[in-house]
Amino acid sequence: MPHGNKLIIHSLVIAVTGLALLGSRFIAQAQTVAPLTAVRVASGLSAPVFITAPPADPSRLFIVEQTGGVRILNLQTLTLDATPFVDLSPLLRNGRGGEQGLLGLAFHPDYASNGKFYTYYTAPGGVFGEGVSTVSQIQVTASPNSFTATPLLSFDQPQSNHNGGWIGFSPRSGDANNLYIATGDGGNGNDEGPGRIEPGGNSQNNTTLLGQILRINVDAAAGTYSIPANNPFAGAAAPVRREIWTLGLRNPFRCGFDRTTGDFFIGDVGQGAREEGRAKSNQSRRRGELRLALARGDNP
Repeated sequence: MPHGNKLIIHSLVIAVTGLALLGSRFIAQAQTVAPLTAVRVASGLSAPVFITAPPADPSRLFIVEQTGGVRILNLQTLTLDATPFVDLSPLLRNGRGGEQGLLGLAFHPDYASNGKFYTYYTAPGGVFGEGVSTVSQIQVTASPNSFTATPLLSFDQPQSNHNGGWIGFSPRSGDANNLYIATGDGGNGNDEGPGRIEPGGNSQNNTTLLGQILRINVDAAAGTYSIPANNPFAGAAAPVRREIWTLGLRNPFRCGFDRTTGDFFIGDVGQGAREEGRAKSNQSRRRGELRLALARGDNP
């Protein structure tokens, strides 16, 4: 996961290469690429890894720092608030860097009225001594940097890498208040080693939360969650994990929804030579169905 000590927003416009069909061959036409510009809008940050905003709040960006802080950038003045929105560093495993720390944040769709948001971070402990991936509900108060954190879901990390970390809510009709959680396979190479379920590794097994996209409903009683009735394994008996929505991933570090079609896109980490982008159609009906990789990119 790349890190930096400053946040840069890129303005990027690319004209798509034209393709003309001639017989059975495609011939590429002239490609025009607009000039690229980079403008620094904030500095003095500590390993910013994610940016988001509450629903219907176009004036602010909330910047997630891997070290535990959440900072607010005022888009009208392009100034960074001096006081963090929250500081979650006391919850983290030794303020870990690498691939651990505070990795994800998602505001509840009704945040304006209930003041709830959700975080994904690495807590200390675990049976392997490599930390515990934790999804917590955070309730803010009227006082600056004052909050209560209620862990909803946690699972041990066999190694310190491949933590996943993205969380988010779906814009799809009928999917309200279902939180999606991207988890890594537990680290190490080839999904092998301590903490693995064999054969096939964690990501191909539906009895572990590692290497999956999870889907839970967060509007259950305080400190709990419920399983959406249309999750692929919603009716399965233990030890199958009913939270699983899609399985078979390595380290899905960033994901997102197409807000028009509802399709779900996943940025996944390859082993050594390539990275992948995957998608799950809004029309998918098979259990855990993923499309084949949309794109693979070689390492520079």
